[in-house]
Amino acid sequence: FPVPSSKTLFIDVNLHQPTKAVIYVFDAVGRLIEKNNQLHFEMGRNQLDFDIGSYHPGIYILHLHTPTLDVRKSFTVN
Repeated sequence: FPVPSSKTLFIDVNLHQPTKAVIYVFDAVGRLIEKNNQLHFEMGRNQLDFDIGSYHPGIYILHLHTPTLDVRKSFTVN
């Protein structure tokens, strides 16, 4: 992830099997800003370009959830 970020986050995920995924984005106080549950990743390396161009400046937390993986990363929008 680029931190601080501009308009797009580039999310790299390396998986051992194909899977469905959900991405949640929370603001700094924990409010859910966005949820995308229509994701499907193939086995191997995957890159997701996540558009954050409409986000207000601030700190956010991205949570990527699959049946076998939970990743949380913070990012800053200038």
